[in-house]
Amino acid sequence: MGAVFAQLNQGSSVTSGLRKVDKTEMTHKNPSLRASSLVSASPNSRAKSPGPQAKPKPAHMKQKKPPKMELDGNKWTIENYENEEKVVLDGLEINQSVFVFRCKNTTIQIKGKLNAVSMNECEKTNVVLETLVAGIDVIKSKKFAFQVLGSVPTITVDQSDGGTLYVGKDSTGIEVYTSKTTAFNVYVPGEREDDDYIECPIPEQIKSSVKGKTLVSEIVEHAG
Repeated sequence: MGAVFAQLNQGSSVTSGLRKVDKTEMTHKNPSLRASSLVSASPNSRAKSPGPQAKPKPAHMKQKKPPKMELDGNKWTIENYENEEKVVLDGLEINQSVFVFRCKNTTIQIKGKLNAVSMNECEKTNVVLETLVAGIDVIKSKKFAFQVLGSVPTITVDQSDGGTLYVGKDSTGIEVYTSKTTAFNVYVPGEREDDDYIECPIPEQIKSSVKGKTLVSEIVEHAG
């Protein structure tokens, strides 16, 4: 390493020992040298770019998993049910919860009082339940519906579309939280017992205005 630094410290004297290249040895002035070069100018010798990656299989080509309903600890799992008119879950305890996963075109009835119900990646799935201590959570689901016969304090809906919530008189004070959700409606009972349910669409459009150093947001209401 010391010899390398010694050569660098020589400055311009480093090049004094180099031989000048003759014109006959320059490839840009001698075609015969270019022809015998080890580096080919042929485009075929260039490295080929990797081919496109295999696309994931469409949903209809994926292997379907069998339906399953099981209890693990305090959590019931209902998954992969499809085209079932009625799936009934009974005998639950108040500290238990239910997780509905990847069900399609199915109606699920949950009897009794329990802690919470959550739904994930379901389509055209209806859930009828009685009373919950905590609430309902929905994520990444389409065209779903919940009917509450007793009382539920809250429902949270995220990244979903086309949902419906029917609440009874014991749940008229329910709190609804939505994010990245479209076409979600809540139906509340009318004044009298034989009245039709009243449709209450969840707002989707928000207007935000800069006022001074703060941002004020409000719901955009459309007349008619």
